[in-house]
This record gives sequence, structure tokens and C-alpha cells, in this order.
Amino acid sequence: MKALLRKVKAAGVRTAGLWRSHRVSRCLVCGQAGRSIRFENGCCPDCNSQLQLVRRAYCPGCGLMYALEAPVSLCLECRFLPKPWDGFGVFGPYEGLLRELLLKFKFQEGLGYGRILQSLLFRAYAEHLHPFLPDCILPVPLHPVRIAFRGYNQSLELGRRLARDLQVRIRPKGLVRLHNTPPQAGLNRKERLANLKGAFLADPDVVQGQKILLIDDIYTTGTTLTACAKALKRAKCKEIRVLVLARAQA
Repeated sequence: MKALLRKVKAAGVRTAGLWRSHRVSRCLVCGQAGRSIRFENGCCPDCNSQLQLVRRAYCPGCGLMYALEAPVSLCLECRFLPKPWDGFGVFGPYEGLLRELLLKFKFQEGLGYGRILQSLLFRAYAEHLHPFLPDCILPVPLHPVRIAFRGYNQSLELGRRLARDLQVRIRPKGLVRLHNTPPQAGLNRKERLANLKGAFLADPDVVQGQKILLIDDIYTTGTTLTACAKALKRAKCKEIRVLVLARAQA
């Protein structure tokens, strides 16, 4: 019996090795497959070329990207109305393939794209916020009704790998959404501000005296992140940095 078990085990090892040697990688975005293709973060070179990290010609306060070549500098709005956070990082503009991936991830139950988006988020952190090391990571919260409808908080899912890589805790209950407000899409700035008044509450037991990294998927007008940051400041956090994947262009 022991001899038979040894033969079965040896056959299994040979089979596994044969499978690995013939395994074909496949791009998680376009499905392109091939053993000779170098896949990075689950993407083929063609798809990776469409996902470019912004490194210049943008505002470090809100991530607004300039149409013309320009140094990294604050936009007019951030100069006159500074944002209530201490640093900001973004991967790229909300357009093209990045927009497509986020829409699928957020609204079409495309959690399989999370691996790619988590990798992009980490690259944005490394480029724009390193060596800042937060005490904890907070995702922009959804109301429980919205979570029940969607099944997950996309900002929480995006932040999981970053929390693991930085070896810090992600605290989804450190910031909560009190009201099931209507979606911000389609509202002007004044309506967005009214919509979010009193919508967020931070837990002082979690955030007081802490350096916070606040994560969201898309920055549109900044009203949601501003409301979150103000709630964190009321709870006496020490420092706030914001990290998003995409910045909608004005």
C-alpha cells in the first residue's frame, strides 16, 4: 500500500510540473493569451500601455490634470480654497480603459478586475504618497442599503491589497455613512454639498490622533471626499491623505 501511495504521489508531482510548463497566461482585460507574452498585474503589454500613471502636469491638491504640458502645481481652485487634506494621490484620468474597468468593477459585479485596479492603486500610492505611512486605511463608506444592493463597497475592496502590502489595518467602520443619500451623479456642486450635509460620521476611538489614508475609486468634484475629511477632522485625526484611482476631468 505504501509503495502504491508513493507512485500516486510521484505521478501527481509529474503531472503538476507538466501542467505548469504548458500553462498559458491570459490577459484579464482583453483575454489575449500566450506563453511568451509578459503579463504584468494580469495585463498584457497592449492593455498596460493604456493604463498610464500620471507623473506631471497635474494638481497635487485635487489631481486635476492639465491639457498642456506644465509642472506639478496647484490649480486655481486649490490655491484659493485649499482642500481639507494633507496630501493627494491619483493614478490617472477617468477615461479610456481605466474608466471601462472601474465601471465594470463598480456596477457590473466585475470583482475579477480588482486585482488590476488594486495594483494601479498601489502604484499611485508609491508615486505620489510614499514615504507617508498611515496608521490605518479608511475607505469612503457606502450606506448599508447601498451595500446590500451592490453587494460590496468598491473602495473597501480596492484598499485591501494596499493595507496588506503596507501592513496596516483597513478600518471600514472608522467612517460611516449615516444617510442613504441619492447618487451624486447628475447633481451640480451646490446640490452635491446639500446632499452630503451631515452624511458622514467618524469614530474618534478609531481615528483620533491617527494618520489616515482615505481611499475612493473616483474623484469627480471632491464633495464626497471633502465631507469625509471634515468628519475625520471633527473626530480629531492627526493627518489625512487621499488616494483615488481616477480623476474626472472638468
